[in-house]
Amino acid sequence: MISLKDVVKTYAPNKELAVTAINGVSLDVERGEFLVIIGRSGSGKTTLLNLVAGLTKPTSGEVLLESVNLWSLGDREQSLLRNQKIGFIFQFPSLLPSLTALENVALPTSFGPESKKDGAYARASHLLETVGLTDKLNAYPRQLSAGQQQRVVIARSLMNQPEILLADEATSNLDEETEKEIMALFQKIHASTGVTILMVAHSTYLADYATRSIRMANGAISASSKVTGSGTVYSSPPTTVVTAPAPVLPPPPEKLTTGSGTVYSSPPTTVATAPASVPLPPPEKLTTRAGKRRIRS
Repeated sequence: MISLKDVVKTYAPNKELAVTAINGVSLDVERGEFLVIIGRSGSGKTTLLNLVAGLTKPTSGEVLLESVNLWSLGDREQSLLRNQKIGFIFQFPSLLPSLTALENVALPTSFGPESKKDGAYARASHLLETVGLTDKLNAYPRQLSAGQQQRVVIARSLMNQPEILLADEATSNLDEETEKEIMALFQKIHASTGVTILMVAHSTYLADYATRSIRMANGAISASSKVTGSGTVYSSPPTTVVTAPAPVLPPPPEKLTTGSGTVYSSPPTTVATAPASVPLPPPEKLTTRAGKRRIRS
């Protein structure tokens, strides 16, 4: 569905300051995949996502969407393709503060064909219900938590029923519990709609929510792995358990049996025990002149 062929992207304000963000990347993404792209800051993850979206033009190489070279299209055709086939989820919510959650979700239909506008608010309401925000339809962004705002963005990205979702570090601004909820939501959307998802992330363990992951370093793909089944969901990052080594016991003494009993060829191990308590002697008794006993202690 998505194909990058020997793609290079160089930012060069001048020859001395040229930076190659993507260096000869070739990548094929099948329809229905959930691909997570892992890497450190500056590894080229976001640039790769922007190349797939047609937001950045490659210096060389080809970016194909369903066998169509994105840069063979005019600006209007590219914009229409992005509006109808690609949903975007950015690191920060990017909601319009003057619009309610319902209006923000319905917004993408304003830039598409008239047919998409019919029933837009009904579909937006259904999508907000899908992401668990039925009671927030008329709330403004400032009245929502960070996690709730990101849910609104996910609903908005699905408004035009796209074939591809591009998520740029969509959970990096969230706490751990909310991050798990959002990743579970992505899994649910992927399983129920079959949409192709490309997600950029820092955390390695997020790859377990996907069907495949790649690692980037220095503008190139350094590793790739496929997750069997639908992915393993961790409620928190996998923890390495370190166990103490088992105690080493001394070997038992060797035994030789003679007619008079058992003889040890090596002395048995002596086990030290605490000494038994020694009772104090009873107090000495003295007899006074009056014939009475006095106890001297």
